[in-house]
Amino acid sequence: MDHALAENDLKPRVARFLDVYNASLAAHRGVFPYRQIWDAAGMATLRLHLAMTIGNHSFSAVLRQGQLGFLPETCCGCEACFGEKRAWRVPMDMLEMVVNHPAMYIGQPALLDWDWLLVGAGEAGTAGGAGIVGQSRDRVDFNR
Repeated sequence: MDHALAENDLKPRVARFLDVYNASLAAHRGVFPYRQIWDAAGMATLRLHLAMTIGNHSFSAVLRQGQLGFLPETCCGCEACFGEKRAWRVPMDMLEMVVNHPAMYIGQPALLDWDWLLVGAGEAGTAGGAGIVGQSRDRVDFNR
């Protein structure tokens, strides 16, 4: 399959993946312990340029005003476009799990990978899937 075509096919899935993160953020913004974790990370005011790697594909995302989205093709000049860049490696199987089971991940934010929020993520990146409280996606029970 053509690399460009595959990336175009993947982009809507990445957009849905980011939507699940945004929905999880919105649903748990004021809930313990997520509020305290996200407040400590400065989520509401943090502006990041996220260099996402998914399989062989790269995407640029931004975190702005507590929301994730794609980096605009024409940079608006905000801090997120030029500011701190962090790496975010997302295994393809994690992307598929989140996209295929959004309610589970929206309801349980600890199942999502939040390592990209850590200072220093731009240096080493993340492996993805560990979650903020160390839960492994291998222990997910879909029959709940």
